[in-house]
Order: sequence, then structure tokens, then C-alpha cells
Amino acid sequence: MNIFPKINKDGFAISTMLYGLIFVTIAIFYLILALVANRQETNSNFVESVREELLDKSIVKKYEMTNMIKNSSFESGLSEWTTSSDIEIASIGYDGDKSLKFKVTNPDSDIVSMSQQVLDDTVPILGHLYYGALMFKSTSDFSTIDSRFEWIYNDNVGAKMVFAVKNVSTTDWIKLSNIQKIEVDTYLDKPWKIRNFQRKFNNDSYVDALILIDLTETFGVGHEPTKDWCDANINYFSEKAEIYK
Repeated sequence: MNIFPKINKDGFAISTMLYGLIFVTIAIFYLILALVANRQETNSNFVESVREELLDKSIVKKYEMTNMIKNSSFESGLSEWTTSSDIEIASIGYDGDKSLKFKVTNPDSDIVSMSQQVLDDTVPILGHLYYGALMFKSTSDFSTIDSRFEWIYNDNVGAKMVFAVKNVSTTDWIKLSNIQKIEVDTYLDKPWKIRNFQRKFNNDSYVDALILIDLTETFGVGHEPTKDWCDANINYFSEKAEIYK
């Protein structure tokens, strides 16, 4: 019996080629299994390595943001807030388990339901851009004649920044936001306050996950992002958070 492999006309052993092909196929199969098994870790490590590479080359930068509002998701109840009697903490929330509820008591009366917070003697910095946002939920037939989330000294021109008008009928949580700045120094001699209210409204509504960020202080003069960028990239956080841009 001839135990040696048959040689083809090109001088290669057919059986050797078959063995090699089988070996390569098995190797590829196990490589695929390894990649699938480690996909999440591999992707995470890859994304992190790319981020670090971009940071090293100054293509993107890391910034630290500060949310200027305390107890901004109401997980500590009404702590830090002064409210009218028709405001209460609800057991539903966008972030966490709680939110601020504007409870309708008499839909035909011109009642103002108010919550306020003074920001530790903080006043706006002249010319700085500020991003304010909140999550809002109401009902399918909600209406109000005035409803604002704002940072305010008084109602004069140049003495307030309105970040949201909450006259929206929605059974889902939606983000309402804006970017504002103060361009006159007339009202910068006393602390401003966060004011969040509904006036003459016909049904209950809820707010949660309030944010107020000094974009100029965070990103630098001339490098502040747009409202669209903030809406897409700045998710709710309390106190401080890091972000890449």
C-alpha cells in the first residue's frame, strides 16, 4: 500500500492542501466565536481607546459641568424649594421616583401655582450663555395662560431668563429648554431665583430633572454649544458631570 499522498501535476500534495484548508476553517470558526463572546468588552475597550486617542490629540476635550439647581429631581421632596400650597411631590418621575406636581384645584380661577429656589447668592454673569432644561408631562387636554421655568430677579426686561414655556399637552415626558443670556447689569446686585410656575391651568402637570448650566464657564467664551447640541448631548445630572465635546 502506498502511504504517501498523491502528488498533482503542480507538485502539491492534495491531502496536505485539504488538511490545511480544514485547519484554517477551524481557526476562523474559533476566532468568530471569540469575537462574539467578547464583543461588548471589545467594543467598550475600542471606544475608550479611541476617546483617549482623540483626547491626546486635542480633537475632543473633556469638560466638567455643574448643575446650579439643588434637589433638581425632587428626590429629597421639597427640600431647597419654597412652594405654594397646591404643589406636591408625585410618586412618578422621569429621573428617579419623584417629580414636582402642579395640582389643579379650581380650573376656572386665575390661580398661580409656584415653586421657587434662590441659588445661594448666585447671580448671572453678564454676557454668559446659560442652558436651562426640564422634563415636562401633562395631559392630552392641558392648557394654561402662563407657565414658565425661568431664572429671574423681577419681570422687567433684562431681569429674567425664560428657559421653558410649559403650555404643552403631552402624556409623555418631553424636554423643554432654551439658551439665554443677560446683556445689561441693571439687576445684578441681588440674588436671582429659579421660578417654576403654572397660572390658571385646567389639569395637573409635572416637572422633573431641572438643569441650569453656565455654558460659557463650562466650555469657554466663543466655544459654547448650540441648543440642539445641548438637547442631544446633555442628559440630566445632579451636581456635577463630565462631558466630551
